[in-house]
Amino acid sequence: ISEAMRFMEACGVQGSDPVMASTSVYTSHEGLLLPYEEALVRRDPLTGQYFASSGHFIWIGERTRDLDGAHVEFCRGIANPIGLKAGPGMEPDVLLALCERLNPDNIPG
Repeated sequence: ISEAMRFMEACGVQGSDPVMASTSVYTSHEGLLLPYEEALVRRDPLTGQYFASSGHFIWIGERTRDLDGAHVEFCRGIANPIGLKAGPGMEPDVLLALCERLNPDNIPG
């Protein structure tokens, strides 16, 4: 962290600048390696919901979007916002089935 701070200071950003205290950083990645993802799931004691703490926004890619696959099941069980890669070769009925499986209550976000 100190090396990163020295780099920022070399770029003209001081640690006391308001932007350093107010900037939010969000992370996103494909939830490809399930043992890694599962090890980082945490339960929120206030809501009882489970969150993947490996990133704010987890997404399912073309290799992992099998409707009955483990990756879809994993993402179904977390409260994080999730993404779904839908390429031009994806059939509309498959996309609709995945949306229904991943978000049956149609909750935005």
